[in-house]
Amino acid sequence: MALFQAGEEGVTSDLLPLIMVVASEGRIEEEIFLTSFLWEEAKHVEFFRRWLDEVVGAHQDLGHYLTPSYRQLFLAELPKSLNALKTDQSTAAQIRASVTYNMIIEGVLAETGYHGFRESLESQRAAARPAPGHPAVVARRKSSHSIRSVSPSNRPDQRNARRLAGHERPDE
Repeated sequence: MALFQAGEEGVTSDLLPLIMVVASEGRIEEEIFLTSFLWEEAKHVEFFRRWLDEVVGAHQDLGHYLTPSYRQLFLAELPKSLNALKTDQSTAAQIRASVTYNMIIEGVLAETGYHGFRESLESQRAAARPAPGHPAVVARRKSSHSIRSVSPSNRPDQRNARRLAGHERPDE
């Protein structure tokens, strides 16, 4: 749970530069998606913190649970790729930020963690229906975040974005 708490906090505090770039380009649908996602992430921060405080009684700093690779991803790579958008709003920078955030953080790490929660619930059958804030329930909502990623390929310069992402050769 400490890793989920730290991950939710990281995403909540690091996502704003991407929202700002999307908004500055007038991509209203993506701006709405990202701002609602940011709101949900903030709710998850509150939920996990309350669960850790009130259920587990873990009021201390939980940083000692963070592994070196976790620290590298959440404390270095995620903020670096998203904060880069403050000075570089190019398509390539947006792709790096989106891949780091949507595909690696949400699509791989969060989905893997939530899969573990779902498997645990299935095997234990502890409750007929988990509470609305239970990680397995949160997982169902969050899976749409990694599936519907913000992609510069929806913009008018989508051919350039596909080329930068390696899906098209420059001479095509």
